[in-house]
Amino acid sequence: MERLAKKVLFLLRYNFNRENWNCGLEDKETWKVITTIARHNEFSEIIDIEDTEGWLIDIFKWLNFKDKNMFELDDALSVLNLLKKNLEINMNDYWVVFPLVNATLNDTICLDESIYIIGGDKENKLNQLEQITNIPIQELDSRFEHTRRSRSPIFLSHPIIAIKIRHQYSSVSRIASDCAFYAVSLLNVMYRAYIYPNYENTNISLVFRQFIENGKSTDYDKLNGHIAIHGEKNWIHIPINFSYKCSFDLDWLKSRGHKERFINLYRWSQETNDANELKGRFLRAIKFFMKAINFGKGSKSLDSESDTVLYINIAAEVMLLKKNEDKHTRKKKLTFLLEHLVTIEGIDQASAIDEVCKSRNEFVHDGLDYIDDYFYRNEIDPFENRAKGKTDLEVFIKIIAILISKVDYYIQYAIENKKHSSFNAKESWFSLLADYFDSRQTPTELIEVIHTCNINEK
Repeated sequence: MERLAKKVLFLLRYNFNRENWNCGLEDKETWKVITTIARHNEFSEIIDIEDTEGWLIDIFKWLNFKDKNMFELDDALSVLNLLKKNLEINMNDYWVVFPLVNATLNDTICLDESIYIIGGDKENKLNQLEQITNIPIQELDSRFEHTRRSRSPIFLSHPIIAIKIRHQYSSVSRIASDCAFYAVSLLNVMYRAYIYPNYENTNISLVFRQFIENGKSTDYDKLNGHIAIHGEKNWIHIPINFSYKCSFDLDWLKSRGHKERFINLYRWSQETNDANELKGRFLRAIKFFMKAINFGKGSKSLDSESDTVLYINIAAEVMLLKKNEDKHTRKKKLTFLLEHLVTIEGIDQASAIDEVCKSRNEFVHDGLDYIDDYFYRNEIDPFENRAKGKTDLEVFIKIIAILISKVDYYIQYAIENKKHSSFNAKESWFSLLADYFDSRQTPTELIEVIHTCNINEK
């Protein structure tokens, strides 16, 4: 704490010399000190940078710094102690709640002590939320009725996910959308990697189910536009800045293996202390994966499946190809890595990868729409159910989903197997992939990662 206090002491003396104790984040020196505080292990889990701006100005007033002529290390330590005390006092539990549109679930899945997915009817959802959040059911009923009437009529028409975040209120409001995006995205990643086409909710099945349960079937194709953040004393709506659906039954998530993998991935996506360029690339790959699966045959986009081909290829390239990759070996390297980092039994992976990568280039450079060659090669009617999950594009999506489902392991592999001590995680990752491509020999450590968390569907 003493090293941090010296940084604060510099700011105190700097403010004294310029006779200004009201500087905020727009001030360079104040910004440097607040961001340094935010990285310190005693503050990193409790701080909100924008709140801290206000707290420091208040603390300077409480300690009458405007009337002081000399500042010592004890003054800086007093600032830090008061800041930590007030931040801790304002830490509270908040629940980020939103519907998993087009998912189905009859009961409740406890993923861990801070993430629940609640199915069933409205009464069951409210009863479960009361037990989980300790907010009285009458209060919850009133809040959700307001949500339904003013924001999203379908909010309780689907299973809801509730994620507990313990932090400053303003921090929760800012990070809630990010939490929701990665929760939804990683559910879809896990589903496409290990479950699809099993447990799929088709439009017909959703219409039939909603008609049986509600006597109407008008909610299945509506999107949700808001997240509700619930605290004991306050609550708020914030708009969702992305479109999503979870068109599957959630019973598969009751499997211990699937549950643990999802939780570990979600925790990894939310961890802020391990930020590096490689993690940033993997997180971007998740965004392009979600763009890809939001298109397809049901999309209203003019080139729906071609858009899917483009976005899913971008997801692959973000993970496996470095910037300025040799254009002469770029495709060969990508197809090699996709074929060897993931193995799907009983599937002609090589053909699927080659066709989708080739179609990406034809779409980008020649404007040619994607046509899946799987049906022609295998003489199968496109409307036959036995083709589900086996088409070239669906196989390619599955491969990318499996890769994403192991990104935390890949980062660990890159960090633990650096060829040069000066390499960061990204440099190590691309160096290891280059060696793998050049030698065609799979390192033992990589084999272990490839076969890690190959979760059975059962």
